[in-house]
Amino acid sequence: MSIFQLIFNFVLDGGSDESDLELLSTTDWLMKNVRLTRAYYPAFQPIRDTSLENKPAVDPIREHRLYEASFLLFYIDALNDKTDLSSGV
Repeated sequence: MSIFQLIFNFVLDGGSDESDLELLSTTDWLMKNVRLTRAYYPAFQPIRDTSLENKPAVDPIREHRLYEASFLLFYIDALNDKTDLSSGV
């Protein structure tokens, strides 16, 4: 593996329309096609005195769920890559 790894950051913006499925599907595509090695899903928290201060904060539970689902998908793909499921063994 190269010392340069592709890492992507999804900011969970309270005003965006992306579903968890869309975020996970994008992450999966990037891992398979662009060799993404890690995705981050930080929950958006508004900062006072900025243009985004009136946006709603994202529930940290959503951030946690996305990390869990992302890791599960990663390990399922890794298992499938190492196991020949068609052999029945």
